[in-house]
Amino acid sequence: MSPPTSGPVQPDLAQGALLPTASAPARLRAMLAHRSLSLGLLILGVVLLFIVVAPVFGLADPKLSNPGSTFQPPSTEHLFGTDSFGRDLLSRVVYGGRATVGASLVIVILGGIVGTAMGLVAGLYGGPVGFVLMRIVDLLLAFPGILLALAAGAVLGPGLRNGVLAVALVAVPAYARMVEGATAEIRQRAYVDAAVVLGASKLRIAWTHVLPNIRSGILVMTTTWTGFAALWIAALGYLGMGVSPPSPEWGVLLSGGQDYIAFAWWLTVFPGVFLSAYVVAVNLVGDGLRDALDPALSRR
Repeated sequence: MSPPTSGPVQPDLAQGALLPTASAPARLRAMLAHRSLSLGLLILGVVLLFIVVAPVFGLADPKLSNPGSTFQPPSTEHLFGTDSFGRDLLSRVVYGGRATVGASLVIVILGGIVGTAMGLVAGLYGGPVGFVLMRIVDLLLAFPGILLALAAGAVLGPGLRNGVLAVALVAVPAYARMVEGATAEIRQRAYVDAAVVLGASKLRIAWTHVLPNIRSGILVMTTTWTGFAALWIAALGYLGMGVSPPSPEWGVLLSGGQDYIAFAWWLTVFPGVFLSAYVVAVNLVGDGLRDALDPALSRR
């Protein structure tokens, strides 16, 4: 399933920044009371704690082979078992998670910055500039996301860095389309006209009037895209276009364990469970943030 190309943007556009807002602690308590958000944060916290803190306890080298310990099932010595080269799977899942999660965060940062900048320029300037930028966005959106990522990955070559750039390219038009639509609407508001009359530059209008009104939509889209980015990085690794073995990554681990699933189930189950948990968690957080930050939904 392709990710959404736009996120909910429900700023209080009619009255600009003049609406009273609840205090930060009150809003935080209301957000944490949301079931999806609290559950997503709990699962996400467990996954992140696992991949960040576990190495402190002295895990084995994830690339160290031990031919005498191949295909050992989970035990007290190897909690997640070992793989076909006798490598400790717990260590490989932990360090592989660092690669997948880290890559997904870098993807949404790169795609978010570039896409938001394109959307702001197109929405504020309009005319030929906006037309050209949005036709580029339309061209990129014409291709299914995973197909575009695979094509970019094939051109750039294998490797985690190239995989990140390939998936970030897919995220750019999604951010650009959402931001351009919201910016074009905000540009018509009276307080923006007043700022223009007072001599405010385009940059100041974007920073002062546009971004504060669309930040909730950008935040929700970022959480959603973090999950998609993790899946697509894992997909590239699974197809051999991401991280190169023996370096661990959740997609690489799934690919390496598929041939042995009949008698070594742990090789695919453990990395699959953590990948699924991470993707589900960030999507739950995104759903919770959408409900909490969307005034239209909160009034239903």
